[in-house]
Amino acid sequence: MYQDVQANMLIESFQVTLLKGYREHKADAKEYFMLVGGYEDIPGALVNPPEGMEVDNWKKAIEYFQTDEHIIASERNKKSP
Repeated sequence: MYQDVQANMLIESFQVTLLKGYREHKADAKEYFMLVGGYEDIPGALVNPPEGMEVDNWKKAIEYFQTDEHIIASERNKKSP
């Protein structure tokens, strides 16, 4: 029983760590996107993927940045303290 609880805590810890890394990576990609053209120059941003990111993944990230879901969440997060 104790081992099951301990294993679950370890799994949850890994999940939290992975999620935090994912969020940081996504935030870094958004910051870079804004530097290379952002919403004002989508074609310019598309041809300038970040170093180490595959072009297809960069295109998917830019598509996501343009979704209503992302824009609404981004605006909401800007207002949060």
